[in-house]
Amino acid sequence: MKNRIKEVTIIILMALVFGAVYNAFSNPGLPYIYQEKTAEFVSGQVIDLKQAKEMHEDTSIVFLDARLARYYNREHIPGAVNVPYNTKELKKLISSYKKNQNFVVYCYSESCNMARLLGDLLAKDDFENIALFDEGIKAWKAKYPTDKPQE
Repeated sequence: MKNRIKEVTIIILMALVFGAVYNAFSNPGLPYIYQEKTAEFVSGQVIDLKQAKEMHEDTSIVFLDARLARYYNREHIPGAVNVPYNTKELKKLISSYKKNQNFVVYCYSESCNMARLLGDLLAKDDFENIALFDEGIKAWKAKYPTDKPQE
């Protein structure tokens, strides 16, 4: 019995070490202690669900989903373009748009900072018309249909 406990303890310690090493080399990596960070959105207007729906009906407005591709591929607002905030190709993805293009940026919900950061990055790159749908897809899917490409 003591040997079994020793073996389990060693396996758990090895898993912890492996996880820590993997996390250290992952980009962006996970924090070891949860720290809620709220980015300020200073580059445009913040819109609610009703406004997002109204803007969605205007086909000249581009909805940008700032989440990782794996989440976008599960479900997204119809017609939205996936522009993950933390991708290396971000500048390339947004360079195809005109500076006066109207954008709505979103991610999962108010607790997700990626849309705020993407919106501010667009503004720093001289894009003029950016709206943040801060409630995100969580609020959207509670009331409106979404595209679910994996189904």
